[in-house]
Amino acid sequence: MMAFVTLYLFLGIPFTLGFVIAGVSAVLAVRWTTTFLVRWMKEMLVIDYTREIQKQAFDNALDARRPWWIAGRSLISRF
Repeated sequence: MMAFVTLYLFLGIPFTLGFVIAGVSAVLAVRWTTTFLVRWMKEMLVIDYTREIQKQAFDNALDARRPWWIAGRSLISRF
């Protein structure tokens, strides 16, 4: 409470009920907006990281080398 009183006195805003409600509302709006943006950026990073890991796994699977006896056995086991 003293932080609000000190801030209001420093800014020269009258410490009345209307201004206190407006100040608290502004702080809550900024906090909610910041939380929303941080969560959105976090999800963007998760999606980008997942996409990159999947791409690397797919590329590594395509570049994988298999010994000839495993390749031959898989062809024979199909028939």
